[in-house]
Amino acid sequence: VQGRSIRATRSVSTAPTSKEVRFSSEGAPTGFYTYGYVRFISGANDGIEREIKDHTLLTGSVAKIELRLPFPFEIA
Repeated sequence: VQGRSIRATRSVSTAPTSKEVRFSSEGAPTGFYTYGYVRFISGANDGIEREIKDHTLLTGSVAKIELRLPFPFEIA
């Protein structure tokens, strides 16, 4: 059984560490993107994909994801 694929484009607001990214959110509940994947489409990490370890909605418009592995280049 395959799960449904959801794609979304979001803007990174901050990246406190190489394994944590905060981004603009449409309000998806905590856990919605957990075990999914994130892929950068610009910058030094363009095209690199990482598994999402955890997704947390911080406020109505900001969420954070924690990654299983860090991106190789600083997220700016």
